[in-house]
Parts: sequence; structure tokens; C-alpha cells
Amino acid sequence: MKTEKEEVYFPPPPPPGFDPVNKAADRKRLADFGLPPEPDALQEPELRKLWATLLSPAMNFSSAKPPSDPPQSFRSSRTRIVALRRTGARQASRLSVSGNWSGGWIAANRGARFRAVAARWRVPTVAIGAAEDANGEPYRCSIWVGLDGKHAWAHSMPQLGTEHTAGPAGGHRFWWQWWVLNSTDLQHYLGVMPIEPGDDVICYLAMLSTTRVVFCFANVTKLRLAVVVVSKPASPMRGSTAEWILERPANGEIVDGEVVTGKLFPMPDFGAVNSADFAASCVHLDDPAIRHARGLQHCRMIQNGTVRADPVRIGITARAERHGKRDLEIRYQPAK
Repeated sequence: MKTEKEEVYFPPPPPPGFDPVNKAADRKRLADFGLPPEPDALQEPELRKLWATLLSPAMNFSSAKPPSDPPQSFRSSRTRIVALRRTGARQASRLSVSGNWSGGWIAANRGARFRAVAARWRVPTVAIGAAEDANGEPYRCSIWVGLDGKHAWAHSMPQLGTEHTAGPAGGHRFWWQWWVLNSTDLQHYLGVMPIEPGDDVICYLAMLSTTRVVFCFANVTKLRLAVVVVSKPASPMRGSTAEWILERPANGEIVDGEVVTGKLFPMPDFGAVNSADFAASCVHLDDPAIRHARGLQHCRMIQNGTVRADPVRIGITARAERHGKRDLEIRYQPAK
């Protein structure tokens, strides 16, 4: 297994007074600072709203470049809906059930591809979850947006979000990863961005090309913004799906260049999380000037399930439900 070299660029912060939301001259300089292009206000109104909040003059730019090599970890089982197939186990419903994902995903219309996805949510307070789920790992979940990763033929998935660990040694942090099938690429954390329960955050991903993306992290409550531009020259994206997911990630390690998948982290009690202001944008392949916005109102929902015993069944641990026209709520559900 070979790790493809990532090209990571930490853009310089813009000068004081930089205001691309209100100044046309500054909008022309977005690329100078690695910032995402302005969405069309008529064709992509919700994405434009998130973009405007992200680049509000009140935001303070933080360099995402780490002072030294940061601690990194490998996250496995991130790209596919994991079928829960056990002897004697039955699916509790006709909804899609996953061993590690809960949330919603949408597919691009025929002749179109996603080029951007973003969402705003509130950082949850997390506590130790069901005792029967304990397996020696910390109780941990992550919330993220991403492009691709659902279809088997899409082998590349950039994603970014927040990670939440319960207990005395727990905490909250921003992270990003450009996952590639059969790769040992690692997840990266942003140590420069403060984050705590109750903060409103925005995670915004824009495809600059099929092999280059910009990750934007905003703590709206604390008025902080960080940007990372990443290239994967050998792993182009398709833009086939867009996701907003609460995940039960897996621990793992790399041994002799091979990925050894560890245990799934037990799900913490995260209460409920809403995908406020989720927005994704498609462009038409025949005419990139034609764009349209997509929300979660017609998404396909995924429930996170865990195999239970006595009787053998699949218990839903994180349940996704539509909440309003544009929103999706994911609620922790104790063991049953």
C-alpha cells in the first residue's frame, strides 16, 4: 500500500480591512489567500449565505500551519456504508443502516457534479454513552461534511469537521482529511482553532479543481477562521455525492505500510445535533455557468446501528430524522 504525497498549502492571511462580501475589488483577490470563490446569490442562495458568514469582516484569520509536525491518527471505515451482517441479525427498518455513519447524503443530478458543500452546526456536549458499548477505547464521535465517498466507484473523498471525545481526558477539535481508497493518508487536526461545547461552527469545502480543494473552518461564536488548501494530483474527485454525517470512527494504525483497522470507538451520548444551514452546489458538465443548490430536504438518510445480543438484533445508536424543510437532526439513542 502506497501513500500518495499530499500537497498542503497554508495561505497567508489577507490584509486588515479585507472584505470580499462587500467589496468587489477584494472578491477578485480571493484566490490570493486560498479562499473559496463567491457562490452565485441567485442560483446558490444558501451557500452564498454561508460563504458571507465565513468571510464576514468580523472574522479573524488564523494560520492553520502547525508550528511543528502535529500528532495525527488514522481513521478507517470512512468511505462506505458498513453493512451490519451478523448471523441471526435483522435490520430494524427499511432505512439504510450503517456501522459507523448516521446522517444524510444527496446524489448529483444526471449531467451535474457537486463542487462545494458546507454546513453549520453547534458543538455538542458529549458524555459517556451506553456501558454495554464500552470496548476499551474512548467514547468518540465526529461530525463532518464531505464530497464523494458513497458510491463504490468514487475512490476519493475530501472531508472536514469536528471531533468530540467524552470523559476527563476528552475534548473537541477541528480536523480534515482527504481520504483515498487503499491509502494510508492520515487525518490532520487544527490546534490553532479554539472550540468548545455550544460554539456555532461552519465547515466549508470548495472544489477548486478535481484534484485541489480548499477546506475552511470557522468558529462563528469566537469569530475565528482558518483555511487549508490541499491537492491530490493522482486522486481526482467525481463530485457524485455530498454528505453531512455524524460518525462513529474507528481506531487503527499503519503497520509495515498496511492499514490495520482497529475497533470502532464507542458512541458517546451527544444529545442531538442539527445540520443548520446545510448547502451543496452542483454545476452542469455541459455548461459550468449553470449551477443549482441542493439541500437535505430530499436526502437519503442513514442510521448508525450496533449489533445487540439477547435477542440478536441491530439497535439504532444515532438516529437521523428530517427536522424542518432544510434541516436534519441526529439524536443519540441509548441501547435498547
